[in-house]
Amino acid sequence: MSSDENTISQHWMESKIFLSYLIAVTGSFCTIQLMEKWRSAIETRDKFILLLLSSVALGGCGIWSMHFTGMNALELVRDDGTVLTVDFEAGLTILSLICAVGGVFVGLKIASADPFFLELEQEKRKNILVKDLATTAMSDVVNKQKVAKRIKLIALFSRLPRIAGGGLFAAVGVLVMHYLGMMAQRTQASMTLTAGVVVVSVLIAFFTATAAFWILFRALTFFQDSELLRLGSALVMGIAVCGTHYSGMGAASYTFVENGMGSGGVHFKGSQAAILASHGSLLFCYWVMTWSVASSAGIRGFLPGVDAVDLTAKAREHPSLSDVMEMYLVAHKEAAELEVEGGQLL
Repeated sequence: MSSDENTISQHWMESKIFLSYLIAVTGSFCTIQLMEKWRSAIETRDKFILLLLSSVALGGCGIWSMHFTGMNALELVRDDGTVLTVDFEAGLTILSLICAVGGVFVGLKIASADPFFLELEQEKRKNILVKDLATTAMSDVVNKQKVAKRIKLIALFSRLPRIAGGGLFAAVGVLVMHYLGMMAQRTQASMTLTAGVVVVSVLIAFFTATAAFWILFRALTFFQDSELLRLGSALVMGIAVCGTHYSGMGAASYTFVENGMGSGGVHFKGSQAAILASHGSLLFCYWVMTWSVASSAGIRGFLPGVDAVDLTAKAREHPSLSDVMEMYLVAHKEAAELEVEGGQLL
């Protein structure tokens, strides 16, 4: 068999690529809604269930289902025009789902402890701001516009280790899921990965996961009244998820080999896996969003002890950036008065 006959070209179906992006956006939007409820929940059990649902929505639906839908968007075509059938080994496929959900769960758990995301006491918020703004001169305190600008920068970009740590664990889970999913392919071809592109995909995974968590745990915290921002954030998070997936796919090249990627074990047909993943994820997200909308309208949800009306009211207690600015001004003046009383100059 000549080398030309071993050549396999990769053809992409734009409609399935768009569907994979839609799935990523839907999973991201569900996660945003669920984590807002998580922040206002009180009971430990309720927080755990909401965190688990968020992990399934993002890791299982937004990432894993997007991955297999995106994999199905790829056609492997031989030089003679024959399209290879691609199946997926069941064990590795299920393991990849567990890795995706598990990595996102740990990442969300770490990032959700971000001090600006948690429902902290106002006194603790003031202490954080006073410490971070200790170098601000008293002459600048009266300039609310200048103080507000600095507070925005601090509130949005300071104290990010937890968000970065959460992004790291989520990225590891996503990467393990991605390459396990690629190893699960069963077709008449051998797969070769380009090391340089793999490294790039790792970096993209970390930075996009961290950026997605920054949007979720920091930006949306201070602009939570904007539905348009929620939708825009989900669209951006969808781009981040797809960017990680398709950069990883770009590392693979294929050569025709009879039984090249194995034939043992229980298999899912590629088309069936994509249909199951896409339909299942969209149905799950539809169920979650229906519950979220119904509970926000005053109907008690399925979580015992969680009344959505109370959660909505509690969510409004979280300060906007203007509230944070006012809290800082008060705290700064209090600190100045204490130092003057102690015989010190600010």
